Amino acid sequence: MQAVVSVRLDLVDQDGIEDVRAEVEATLARLAPVVVEMVRDRHAAISKELVNVFLQGATPRAVDLAQARLQARAYRQVFEGTEWLSAAQIGELAQLGTGNPTGTVNRWKAQRKLFAIHRDGKDHYPRYGLGPDFRPLPQLAGVLKVLAHYDGERLASWFESPSGYLDGQRPRELLASQPGQVMAAARDAVEAEQVAG
Repeated sequence: MQAVVSVRLDLVDQDGIEDVRAEVEATLARLAPVVVEMVRDRHAAISKELVNVFLQGATPRAVDLAQARLQARAYRQVFEGTEWLSAAQIGELAQLGTGNPTGTVNRWKAQRKLFAIHRDGKDHYPRYGLGPDFRPLPQLAGVLKVLAHYDGERLASWFESPSGYLDGQRPRELLASQPGQVMAAARDAVEAEQVAG
């Protein structure tokens, strides 16, 4: 790695070395949140695998099976309720260029401007979180900040669930048109959890 960098620096005049150094530092700064997120996702996956290993041979109870069925039905509704896009699809639709469009989308996720759910080995991003230009809606970041303790699956379920606070409409249906109402519904959800907790 150092040899490649030194060869590249040898090709740059002295005035350009600082520009190259700044570019490398900026690239590393952009990669750091993505790497942290990847490590966190991998740790979560390892934890799930360990639980499965320890549960082998355990007979599931009827309540466990019923809960699994309900959870599967909820996930199906989440996936069927809206369009989900891969980072590559967003990169293409947003015309993010040929450099590293998926890296840009992953950075949006790491910065909590967008969220994803992980399924079939890759992240899927909700279309309703993107504007007409296929970039994150600014109001989504505010909602994600309020619901900071929600993971991707829980966020997807919250956005998909009809809300009494929103007169039975789903938060995803009003995110673009009535962001203030969706933000208030998110705060209400957090307050309700604190009261119940």
